[in-house]
Amino acid sequence: MSQKPYFVTYINNNQIDTSPESIIYISPEDSPNGQDIVVTANEVSATVSLFTVQQCVAPAGGSANIAYDSSVPGELTVTWENTGAAEYIFQIRRMGSSWETYFPNTNSITLDNLVDGARYQVRIASICGDGNDSPFTTFPRFRYNDGVSGLEMAQEEVFATLTALFPNPTSDLIAAQIQSTGDSDALIKVQDVFGRTIITINYYIYEVDNQLVVGVNK
Repeated sequence: MSQKPYFVTYINNNQIDTSPESIIYISPEDSPNGQDIVVTANEVSATVSLFTVQQCVAPAGGSANIAYDSSVPGELTVTWENTGAAEYIFQIRRMGSSWETYFPNTNSITLDNLVDGARYQVRIASICGDGNDSPFTTFPRFRYNDGVSGLEMAQEEVFATLTALFPNPTSDLIAAQIQSTGDSDALIKVQDVFGRTIITINYYIYEVDNQLVVGVNK
């Protein structure tokens, strides 16, 4: 599906390049620096202008792109991918609690208020030089082990089990009971007997029995 152009901002780069007549977009795959480039041919000044469009990139996700070091008792140092951002939004929460927010200007932060043995979740976004924020990258949950030396803490997986589904079959509403080994974001898909997806839901499940009622009448 194509998108209609819309106004974002006005840029007057200098007083030499005037009356842009032709505009060409060069994708990152074809550009010499791997970034988006907009090229304008200027009619009156007989010059060519190049504009680089920099994207605000979130830190890479997954357990391989984040490191936890709690070798100093009472502290936890978290390090993630350096995206070149001017600043980061770092959020951490103990499972079942609210997010705590920090704004480090490097790709590392040291915390000193964690509870030994408790489970935590981290998410990070980049604050780019133009003031825009990237989407959050959510990393796997972990259990904080105070004083662990020289090792990245093991990531904790969350498993969910569908324990009840009723009524079945149905044509209107369906109720599901889900049991989980921990708190987690979940993507729930309801499919018909032919394997076609009827509805997709983003849902947050807790370390208890979760009951969910979904309307499936299309």
